[in-house]
Amino acid sequence: MSNKRIILVSQFINNFGTAFSRIALIILVTTWYKNAIYVGIYSFFLFIPQVVLATPIGYLIDSRRDEKRLLLVSSFLAALAILCVAAMDYFQVHSFVLLVALAVVYSVISDIYAPCITKNLSNIF
Repeated sequence: MSNKRIILVSQFINNFGTAFSRIALIILVTTWYKNAIYVGIYSFFLFIPQVVLATPIGYLIDSRRDEKRLLLVSSFLAALAILCVAAMDYFQVHSFVLLVALAVVYSVISDIYAPCITKNLSNIF
């Protein structure tokens, strides 16, 4: 398997995992709170950072020379945020504020990772 195929397969797996975790978080909110207003509040707090931070994240990625390090750090922090959510579920800590905060952190970090990997892939190919 060539390096390009490995990169593309790993990118597919990463995107699948990101989509799956976002769906799982919405299911978690609806399971814990059983009220549609919580899903609306959750979605609102995920939408606002994407709009506000899109330009600074783009500038951060374009100004960095060590994209590989940024990729590793952002991937690690995203995994850590999801592991914290899993720990919340395991220990039955049903804090909506903490769940939304962790989801926002995960979303912002994922928003850093996605364009950074795209920039690296365009440099590779």
